[in-house]
Amino acid sequence: SLSDAANKTWLAKLANRNSMTRVNYGINGTYLSNTLYGAHGGAVVRYTAMDNDADYVLVFAGTNDARNSAVPMGTNDSTDITTFKGALNVLCDGLITKYPSKKIGFITPYLRDSNYPPYVEAIETICAKYGIPVFNNIKNGGVCWTNTAQLSAITLNDTYHLNEAGMDYAS
Repeated sequence: SLSDAANKTWLAKLANRNSMTRVNYGINGTYLSNTLYGAHGGAVVRYTAMDNDADYVLVFAGTNDARNSAVPMGTNDSTDITTFKGALNVLCDGLITKYPSKKIGFITPYLRDSNYPPYVEAIETICAKYGIPVFNNIKNGGVCWTNTAQLSAITLNDTYHLNEAGMDYAS
């Protein structure tokens, strides 16, 4: 069942281990930037509908923006939410405004191919402007997406998604 699967994610495992209530606003396939995926806008517009009483906010987004360099990078001072850096600026400022006394952090995409490093660097650069900590999955995630033994052990072998063992590994 869906709720059964939701309880096997790294987020659920982390929340359960720390006796936390979790609310997952992620929608598979969507973007951080305001690029439509079906009827869904990006995280940059969806965050406004999140509960106001969160104590911690983790943003794990950018994979679909980086995939095939789908979203233009933009500039460090942009607020154009159709660009990656513009969306990051709007999202970071918006989250701090919405949750001024709460903990906010970003988690970068993993390294899938040569398209990803510039997007991960953009997350680190823009978050640094706002004092938001970043967990860099390329440097610290521990998953080598080119090692077939590891991929077989901890992913769904689709080059993008962790299996339950991978969720345990990531949490």
